[in-house]
Amino acid sequence: MKKILSLVLLVSFAAIAVPVRVAVVRGGYTGIGWNNVCAESYRRGLAVADSVDGIDIMLFPEFAFAGTDGGMHTNPEVTFTYDEALGYFPHPLDPGAPEDVAAAAYLDSLRQIAIDETCYIFAATCGEVVGTTNYNTMPIFLPDGRLYRLRRKNYAGAPDIIRDTTIHCDTILTKAGALIAVMTTICYENGSYGFTPFLDPVEPPAPLWLLPHGTWSTAGNPDMTYRTQRWIWNANKITLSGQWRIPEDGWVRGDAVLISADIFSRNWTAMRIDNYGEDLDPLAYEPLAWVDEHYSYVVIDMNIPDLDDPGPVLRAKQSAKPYFEELTALPEISSGPVTIEGAQSDRVDILNESGELVATLQAVEGCALWEGLRGGAFPAGEYTISCAGQVAAVRLEP
Repeated sequence: MKKILSLVLLVSFAAIAVPVRVAVVRGGYTGIGWNNVCAESYRRGLAVADSVDGIDIMLFPEFAFAGTDGGMHTNPEVTFTYDEALGYFPHPLDPGAPEDVAAAAYLDSLRQIAIDETCYIFAATCGEVVGTTNYNTMPIFLPDGRLYRLRRKNYAGAPDIIRDTTIHCDTILTKAGALIAVMTTICYENGSYGFTPFLDPVEPPAPLWLLPHGTWSTAGNPDMTYRTQRWIWNANKITLSGQWRIPEDGWVRGDAVLISADIFSRNWTAMRIDNYGEDLDPLAYEPLAWVDEHYSYVVIDMNIPDLDDPGPVLRAKQSAKPYFEELTALPEISSGPVTIEGAQSDRVDILNESGELVATLQAVEGCALWEGLRGGAFPAGEYTISCAGQVAAVRLEP
């Protein structure tokens, strides 16, 4: 058991500190296969519920109930129907497929955990099919068991009226009786190179940021947030086209706590975003957090501002842009597009397993975007990224 204590700094206009307990389900169990991952996720959720009291939010990692985006896979798939009084209900896409039946059953069983623990459950993520398209969807359960929202991941910046692109519209009533704002993003949304942002921020700025993700090549890397949420260090201000960046526009409070959960690694991240900017002095508030680590879950206790916090809303300090010294492909195993960083020239070549040139990309400021499996542009298999004498390996895997 490890406990980490961050000191709190209070000034005369101190925020109203609300105790919040978040239970994070740890990853690192995908080796059992996509068709079995739902059962293990549910088992770990039960373990948290049986062992921890006073949970406000239970957070699962991306793919915990399977499902990548774009429909190019064989992971368990579900559909949802909606009832005005009871919310959404999951159903197997194929009632004859045991994996689909299991995924729907485990997802539906989460509502009983929510009721028993009177907690919110962010069940990231499952493979939801709407029409002929598969969406990487995060069901969100209320403490009364109602599945009230389906947060569909923004896929490579593609506009889609079916997707829920409002990332910051969850107001949580904590067990302490106060309301807090929670922002949730999913891995690689709104900012990797070549992806046009379509996410819509909503006030007020959130003091708590949840980030479920699954990225093979950088699992457990401390720079994960940089790599999956590029906006953190992009200094562009809001534009008429609707693009936005958190540091410039204040959608996450400067004193926010970021909690991320990775499906491929047992690592997790709970970090404080620096709560000051060039125009703000002195520091106004710094979260107080204790972390209790267990094998399959982590419990994070923190004090954060409530919705009626009278203190100033501070903007996050802009983080340094990550520097790639050599050619890097993210992710190394991709079920969609591939982001290429660190290109030493403006030409990037893509070669297949036979060494044949299958694509040539134009790099801009060391970056390029390869379509990969998106839209079936290239077949699954092993590929080599080549630029200025450097190479990087990529596997396209449905």
